[in-house]
Amino acid sequence: MTVKVEELAALVAGARVAGHALAAQPGEQTGELERILGDFDRASRALKGAPGEEWFHAGSRSLQDRFGTRPLADRITEKFVKDRLEPDDRAFVERADMFFLATADGQGRPSCSYKGGDPGFVTVVDDTTIAFPNYDGNGMFLSWGNALANPEVGLLFIDFERGHRMRLNGTATIDGNDELMAAHPGAQFIVRVAVPQPDWQKESWATDVLPASS
Repeated sequence: MTVKVEELAALVAGARVAGHALAAQPGEQTGELERILGDFDRASRALKGAPGEEWFHAGSRSLQDRFGTRPLADRITEKFVKDRLEPDDRAFVERADMFFLATADGQGRPSCSYKGGDPGFVTVVDDTTIAFPNYDGNGMFLSWGNALANPEVGLLFIDFERGHRMRLNGTATIDGNDELMAAHPGAQFIVRVAVPQPDWQKESWATDVLPASS
């Protein structure tokens, strides 16, 4: 997907106007965060199962409503989040020589790491699956140890020259007998990341937009 930066900028500008109009006046901020946190459980119950809430959990919605950005969040999600890889997305991923990987262990403790290789080290298997090899690093296996306990992962691909990025949230599997092992001599195993829900997003480097998973 080609992202029209001017459209995204217009959406953000509109959100700033809405946020200014709906934001609390000076003196009204006292205790506001406490109020939001105090209402979190009630909001969670209210939002659970509500139509259109698959992208944002109660915490995100609470802050969006507080600062008047819910319409912007929904609009950006509608315009820039996709449910599959298109040809330009495939090219974007397969020319990458690195990405950042976010994982968490079974207790939710996070870790972020850098994964790199020659351009093409990440293979787009199909329109909802990517794969890449793992080679011997420092022997700690923090990221993939986490993935064995909690397979939900997040990947961030960045093109620093063009100022674009793509985020992928998905489910990782690890296989030392994967058919792709033959294409990567010396690899310990192949990691495949499947996108169980529409979590693809490519956007302008200048604007930070990340829908939270439920």
